[in-house]
Amino acid sequence: MVKHIHAHPFKGVFMITGGGTQLIGSLLNIPGGSNTVLQALVPYSTQALQDQLGFTPPSACSSETSRLMAMRAYQMARQESQDAALFGFAITASLASDQPKKGQHRIHIAAQTQSCTYTWSLVLNKGKRSRSEEEQLSCDLALNALCEIMQLAPIKLLDLGQAETIISHSVLADNALQSLLFSDSSTSQLKHVSDTESPLLVFPGAFNPLHAGHKRMLELACEMTGHPGCYEICVHNIEKPKLDYIALEQRCEPFQDDSLPLVLTTAAKFADKAHCFPGAVFVVGIDTLERIADPRFYENDPGKRDTSIAEIAGWGCRFLVFGRADTIPGNSGFKHMQDLEIPPQLQAICSEVSESIYRMDVSSTALRERSSITNDV
Repeated sequence: MVKHIHAHPFKGVFMITGGGTQLIGSLLNIPGGSNTVLQALVPYSTQALQDQLGFTPPSACSSETSRLMAMRAYQMARQESQDAALFGFAITASLASDQPKKGQHRIHIAAQTQSCTYTWSLVLNKGKRSRSEEEQLSCDLALNALCEIMQLAPIKLLDLGQAETIISHSVLADNALQSLLFSDSSTSQLKHVSDTESPLLVFPGAFNPLHAGHKRMLELACEMTGHPGCYEICVHNIEKPKLDYIALEQRCEPFQDDSLPLVLTTAAKFADKAHCFPGAVFVVGIDTLERIADPRFYENDPGKRDTSIAEIAGWGCRFLVFGRADTIPGNSGFKHMQDLEIPPQLQAICSEVSESIYRMDVSSTALRERSSITNDV
């Protein structure tokens, strides 16, 4: 182990919220190990983790959260070093403590490199180990995971109990997707997941998950505009870590299964999307339009908002707006454009789909929350 770690060129940033703090000490105490650690962070509190990720994840201890942490760590590594062999490495765990825990004792580890996203998850037999024993196991699992991304043989023999199984997954990206994800360009990078050429009708969104409401919106938009349409997912996020390769695989799979047109971009802002798709009609929900009109998303500067809207209009783009159910007590029950404060220049490039034509009270957020109840590992 000492010889391999010392000779290997990999360097990375570590982000650990629990169950793996011994790992940093283990690395620093071996010859050459300190050369592997560019930086180590322990955002243990909820606020500290939120500060690193840009939002509060649904669960601090999940495979998805470990991937978000690893991606953030990898982005930090790229700022620290120009080496090609960089990685972000993350551990989040819920282990034995002084107070009994209602949920499972579990360990989630993730790693991000230029070409691959990795995850390892292990649910422990609750009550079978002390806190220090669970911490040691998480450290040993992490060291083996670290060896895997360095393409080395495991160095720790894990003492696993009956029914304890490590669930691992990795996605290796092609060169086009690597270039897209880590490009510095916000306007010119595109990846056509399906056979879509210069679409004039574009439905941007996270689609996490894609549902029947989304499909119906694009179907109606195609009928109303006479243009074939496509969905668009931006791999970048202004405030959150970038989407990793596992997340992108999960997001893209429903589109491929149903042969739906999809384009991936790096265009996080609508002004950038307009640059990517000049002359296009953008399909948006009323909440998205509200954000486009809100100066809060332009550093609280109405002038910057107006400049952005003018740029969108300058590219010949427009918005087709779909309303949604309004859950605020005392309101009409459906949210329309007339319920928003929209600047005239934005109003001028918007058309609204009436409630009589489209109303489907389904929410990606609600579907995710429902799914998390049965997938808390």
